[in-house]
Amino acid sequence: MDSCRPHYAATWPPVLHAAALWLNTTGFNDNDDNASNTASDKFHLLFGICMEALCSPRMSEPLESVIICLRALYTLLDTPEPRAMLLVDKSLAIELCNVLHRLLLTRDSPEAHLLVMEVLKQVMKAAQESLDSLKKKKLKEMAPANQQEALVREEADLLGEGGATGDLVGGASLTFALLEVCLCLLVRQLPALNPAPGAAPAAAHRPRHDASQQLIAAALTTMQMLPKLCSPLGAISILPTVLYLTTGVLKECALKAAAVAADTQLATQAALHCLKVLATDRHAHHAQWRLLLQSALAKLIDLVKTGSDDKKMDEVTMMLAITVFVLHTPAEVVSAPNLQYPCINHFRQSLQSENIQVRVKCVQTLRSIFSHSEKTVSTGYIHALAPRIVEYLHSEAARNPTSDAELLLTLESIYTIESLVPLAEPKHRDVMQGIQMLSMLVPIVIDCLLEGPALKEANRFCRSLHEQALQVLMKIGPQYPQEFKALISQSSEMRTRLEAAIRNSQQQQRAKAELTTTKPVASAVPTIKLKTDFRNFTT
Repeated sequence: MDSCRPHYAATWPPVLHAAALWLNTTGFNDNDDNASNTASDKFHLLFGICMEALCSPRMSEPLESVIICLRALYTLLDTPEPRAMLLVDKSLAIELCNVLHRLLLTRDSPEAHLLVMEVLKQVMKAAQESLDSLKKKKLKEMAPANQQEALVREEADLLGEGGATGDLVGGASLTFALLEVCLCLLVRQLPALNPAPGAAPAAAHRPRHDASQQLIAAALTTMQMLPKLCSPLGAISILPTVLYLTTGVLKECALKAAAVAADTQLATQAALHCLKVLATDRHAHHAQWRLLLQSALAKLIDLVKTGSDDKKMDEVTMMLAITVFVLHTPAEVVSAPNLQYPCINHFRQSLQSENIQVRVKCVQTLRSIFSHSEKTVSTGYIHALAPRIVEYLHSEAARNPTSDAELLLTLESIYTIESLVPLAEPKHRDVMQGIQMLSMLVPIVIDCLLEGPALKEANRFCRSLHEQALQVLMKIGPQYPQEFKALISQSSEMRTRLEAAIRNSQQQQRAKAELTTTKPVASAVPTIKLKTDFRNFTT
């Protein structure tokens, strides 16, 4: 026994991982009468070994053993049966979250932290599967009673954590424990998020930037699912914390991007997706949920308005965050005047930004807002900002781009104004109304066409604009033939320029066709003349 202890001390982590892989592949049950007890014994044996190693207060286990234990835990929970065993007693899952929480505090390893979040996702999955099973059982029990569907669903929803009161008690709530782990991780990566500075120690060695982005994204991905584990009131109880952390991540990402041009795209995209999930949650119709969404939007607006030179926010990040609310929250959230006007003003400022990339992104984003199905949301933005885009298209800079960015800005502006044309309902659109909608677009696009020597002497950006503008006109014409014909007939200059552009395009197409026409190709004369003629030689 003494002689094998050193060997066991060195090899038990990979043996543990191997056992988890084996059970994951072959299943937990044996072909005997006591299969369920055997499966439970196997699960709790391996789970207990992992927990004992991971929760050692003396940090006696080397980091390599911790990482292998985390991988074993992930593998152990990677099939439905052991995940169900984990939730037989919820306190087991809560204790696992507590151990993961402690690992984030005591181990300064990006690899270990990423594995902690992977294991946490398995716990989240187990909780969701357990809740779905309970709801399915409840719905089946209530179905024979012929009760109203809404009442049945309401009863099933109360099975989520929080129940009828919405209370989530620390130490007894799995949702609370999951959120604690996410909060710990985010505060480790972004200390400014800590509502009580100094309460959580910063890492001795900050993880490399790409790992930090992955960790932040993992925490946000987990957090966005937490309300689904709760009852309606339980979800509302946890929503303020999730919104606080998500908007806080956006703030820190926007500050970093503006200050050092850091690549925060992964974390930013995860935060935006988290906001979208919360905005489109099925509980978003609840009055309290809408008020909390409005509060989060107000916070973002305030961050934009109060940003100073030393704490300037990245314009695109904040614009995309506002856009998530405009596009995905219920109309009542963003239609409130004290929120709508500042949002519109932010887009107006972005359209005037000195950074042309910001202006391009703003125009692209406005196109999606203009096309919003809810007219109470889109109308205010169209009335306030479409004239600004039209004003730019009338400028000399729009018609004479000198770079790819300037060309893109002009084209995106044209496409955005073009998206306004079909907004009127077809049954209400007559010839005069069609002319009114197209009258602002067609002259602008025709002004981008070049004639004669101007086309030959233009730079490649202007020539590309000419070609794209002609394509837009050739698309609009067949779509709205009556309106287009009526509009062109009002101006001989527009008709002449359009006809000249079409003729020039047709001539170029014919010239290309002639070049590609197959012609007999004369046999090439050898450049080296051989003294012996081999043409009559045969095998």
